[in-house]
Amino acid sequence: HYALARYRQRWTIETMFSSLKTKGFNLEDTHLTNTDKLSTLLAVLGLAVALSVKTGVAAAQRRPIPIKKHGRRAWSLFALGLSALRKIFAAANPPVFPLFGCGQTQLQPAHVEDVADGIARRCRPASPGCATSSVSPRIYTNRSLLEVIARRLGKKPLLVPMPFGLWRAPAYVAEMLPQPSITRN
Repeated sequence: HYALARYRQRWTIETMFSSLKTKGFNLEDTHLTNTDKLSTLLAVLGLAVALSVKTGVAAAQRRPIPIKKHGRRAWSLFALGLSALRKIFAAANPPVFPLFGCGQTQLQPAHVEDVADGIARRCRPASPGCATSSVSPRIYTNRSLLEVIARRLGKKPLLVPMPFGLWRAPAYVAEMLPQPSITRN
């Protein structure tokens, strides 16, 4: 009886590991070694696993998970929930774009060609101390820039104000990844 209880406990842990690794969030792909960063990422992934399981429970209540011949479910609640969440985010139409604060933050985007031209000019020996401008002559608000990008993509986005404090958490987590898409800067 004791051995069976211990095995059940171990199996629960193994299930959680598989959710964090190959059957879910691919934790090992981050190659993190810093214990503080790994600890933070594990806390965030723990919340993501909980959200996936809760979503799986809700999905299973709407449509029960089929039972296989051996008597077990065809999918775990985690797998069902993660699949549902991925579909929800992939199907977001219109696309959801978060706004810095209330969207009035001013941005002055750089033109790639201007940056490349400026670097090339600085590399020429006959141009000591030359200055170059690599930014757009136009200043955009965060809201107006996202609207321009969306129009170019042929989309009508849903712009969601996000307080600056909330930007810090996903940016902090993203900075742990080998190629972060956002940073706290």
